[in-house]
Amino acid sequence: MSSKPDIAQQKYRDALFGYREHLFSIATASPASQCPVQCQEALGDDLPNVSLKSLVDILNLDDGPELISSFVELESDFEKLVFEKALFDSRSIFKFMDDQLHCCNYSEVPAQLLTLYCFSCMSLSLSLCLVGLQDQLFCDKKYFFRLAEALRYLDLAIIVSGPPLPFSKWIFGFLETIQPLLPKPEETQNKVISISPNSSIKSSLPLNILHVNLKQHPIFRITSPSIEEFLNLVVYPKKPSILEDCIDFWPAFNCRPWSDLDFLKSHLGPYRTIPVEIGRQYTDNDWSQILMTVECFFKHHLSDPDEGKIGYLAQHDIFRQFPHLQNDVYIPDYCFVIPPTVCAGVNQATSGPEVLRHGWLGPGKTKTPLHCDPYHNLFAQVVGTKSFILFPPEQEKNLYLHSKDSMLSNTSMLELYIDKPNFGIDLTDYPLFAEALSHSSLVHLEEGDLFYMPPGYWHHVESHSLSFSVSFWV
Repeated sequence: MSSKPDIAQQKYRDALFGYREHLFSIATASPASQCPVQCQEALGDDLPNVSLKSLVDILNLDDGPELISSFVELESDFEKLVFEKALFDSRSIFKFMDDQLHCCNYSEVPAQLLTLYCFSCMSLSLSLCLVGLQDQLFCDKKYFFRLAEALRYLDLAIIVSGPPLPFSKWIFGFLETIQPLLPKPEETQNKVISISPNSSIKSSLPLNILHVNLKQHPIFRITSPSIEEFLNLVVYPKKPSILEDCIDFWPAFNCRPWSDLDFLKSHLGPYRTIPVEIGRQYTDNDWSQILMTVECFFKHHLSDPDEGKIGYLAQHDIFRQFPHLQNDVYIPDYCFVIPPTVCAGVNQATSGPEVLRHGWLGPGKTKTPLHCDPYHNLFAQVVGTKSFILFPPEQEKNLYLHSKDSMLSNTSMLELYIDKPNFGIDLTDYPLFAEALSHSSLVHLEEGDLFYMPPGYWHHVESHSLSFSVSFWV
């Protein structure tokens, strides 16, 4: 026998029906003014100027008519409140779109297909919540599993669709509606992961390497440089530099500490889904990338890492998936005065350079193989310690690169080790590397360091502890 919904349940039910109506508005490209009052303010005018039918027509899909009829049938199911059938149809639509997405390389996927995929994730997440609503009224434990699954499909929409994210206000509004309803998982046993400010891994490095690289090619350090000092002493001379006392005021170091593992997991949301790299480094044959929940990533790869199984949230557009993290770290002012590279885009809102932000969260012993990027890089070390091996752009000819036709054309074939003489390279096998070695530098980053690296510098990166870094590319 069902129980009568309380005020909170009724409010949640009304919100779901509001999102349902807005989803139909998206499907038919009807005016945003038709969106119900309960979600009008949160969603705004987040509607496309094109219907889903026209997207299918543009793509000329073989199964297009069947897909359109499925969308129409899905709307009919919703209107009749036949939620179980709506969920079945939603899963079928998602599977169809997912299959379409795997028919070609991601770089070749048409934007219209990504929009359809995004919509299929939205309709499936809504179906799960509507069915879950019935579970809730009957006190069914499946209710929480359906909500967690709904979060997964919303994250898939964000991760797979790529920027600019279609229907972003609907997706993030819906996330904020259902995420607080899920119970909190058990707290981790090792709560604080902060590294002592006095700790250092320098003593574990061979003294001959430290002496050769740090004495011959020391890394320039400057404390809180002015904009003029930064440009004249760092950027214009193309000088890799560590900028000290520039980011220690960030909330991520203080009131919202990313060094607290339980806080960070709760802050991200334990049921959210993220893309995690599994393996030592991306050049290894057994390297892969899988989707897992934040809870699973923290449990198996951060708080109690599985032996021989490194998991790394690497180069992820974390601020796009978790916009609230923008309140924890700020884009350094230096980013806005750097002459942008030809690869950098233009921010339409500010007309200034587009700053690409990426998060790097993983345990100790993560490695990024020797490679180069075409951007100015301001690299902030928020938690833990990392080291970089650097080579200037002109040493490219001595670094034994993969073929230019390869997907690894910006990566060296050499496997470096910070803790070995000559960085682990046998100079009889790779004689040209001896010249590159004489121009190398070793950079060690502690919590609170901001490291500037000019475009084209070749760099190998290793973490020495659990580490969370943020890179700003211009």
